[in-house]
Amino acid sequence: MSSKTSNYNLHKIDLTDAPPDITVLNPNWDTIDSTMKTLDTGVSDAKSAASTAQTAATNAQSTADGKAPKSHASSDTTYGVGTDTNYGHLKLSGSVSSTLDTTGGTAATPGAVKSAYDLANTANTTAGNAMPKSGGTFTGNVKAYSTNRYGDTLRNITVQNSSSTEVSTNRIIMKRK
Repeated sequence: MSSKTSNYNLHKIDLTDAPPDITVLNPNWDTIDSTMKTLDTGVSDAKSAASTAQTAATNAQSTADGKAPKSHASSDTTYGVGTDTNYGHLKLSGSVSSTLDTTGGTAATPGAVKSAYDLANTANTTAGNAMPKSGGTFTGNVKAYSTNRYGDTLRNITVQNSSSTEVSTNRIIMKRK
């Protein structure tokens, strides 16, 4: 009676038989042939998968060639100028007096925005403290300077004298000192 191998369950010749029965080896050849074919097919499939992966990697590299690099630092507009409608490169500017619009490809730095805000805030405060063009009340001594000529008039003015009496006049005559 023959025994079998532990891994592939192949038949072993029992050498105690006289003469040994070598016909028990025939099924071994079928098992070996089938296993080798399975391994060969697996190797072939692996080679095919590796080739497909290599082709995909080559195609991906070709697609990436000519595209924007990871570092976009550039002094030219190779990748397009950013505008209000297009993504692209923008050049930063610290100017608060630039007249470029959204097609110029220039963006304000935070420092430029802060400077412009501060200037606008100062102008707003100054305008808020100024007399309006019509209406309003002056207190204390008022000096009016004009480029008008001697004898020219300022019109529609109400003056309050020291006794709190309002006196209306339709003109003040400008005199030179």
